[in-house]
Amino acid sequence: MLAPLLNMKKMLLVFGAIAMLGGPIILPARAVSNFQLADNRESQPSEFTAGLLTLEDLPDGFRELPPSISAQISQQFLALSSQFQQGGLDPQEFFVFYHPASLEVVFGFTGEIADIAFFDASLQLLKESPDLQQSIIDQVQEKLKNVAIAELTELRIVPTEEMADNSIGVKAGMKVLGMSFQGDLISFRRDSTGGFAAVMYRQSRSPQISADALAGTMDGKIVELSEGERIGDRPTD
Repeated sequence: MLAPLLNMKKMLLVFGAIAMLGGPIILPARAVSNFQLADNRESQPSEFTAGLLTLEDLPDGFRELPPSISAQISQQFLALSSQFQQGGLDPQEFFVFYHPASLEVVFGFTGEIADIAFFDASLQLLKESPDLQQSIIDQVQEKLKNVAIAELTELRIVPTEEMADNSIGVKAGMKVLGMSFQGDLISFRRDSTGGFAAVMYRQSRSPQISADALAGTMDGKIVELSEGERIGDRPTD
């Protein structure tokens, strides 16, 4: 009985680590005050399309979280949403599943992007600025000072498969309760919908599903739903 409880505690901590990394990775220029983009943006009309995943989209073995843990995750997501809203991305819905045998967590959300031009420029800045990347590492490390059981060991930009209208990939190494975890995170945009997908897994193992596959499935659902909405909006004869 003790082992499953400890594993669930680790899952909760891993999710917290993802949440801590997500904000500055999705909108880095607003997350780090030393880096600013030209403020010549105009507000743009936007349309949000959800693209959430279910257990049917994942390999066998993944499960929904127990109700008690799910409630804690929901509280963390509320705090995460507030952080992203300040940066111009409003997360609407999220999913999180875990694999009890491999201690793997998959997490993602979609939301409305308030300013597409700023979102794209912000991602481009993160891709091209080593100083910004280091500032984000410093920022996350500062947050983790109050979490003695978690430590960021690596954070670097990695190429992503051609996906959506814009995307960026980040690889993060973390130690949680003395165990080494790898986090693969992808932020992407399809039209005015922003998406975030993350896979956290033991460094000694390969993930059951890659972050590219996770984000690609989300993007495909967004496209499918958007096309359905456009067909539904067409006038009938």
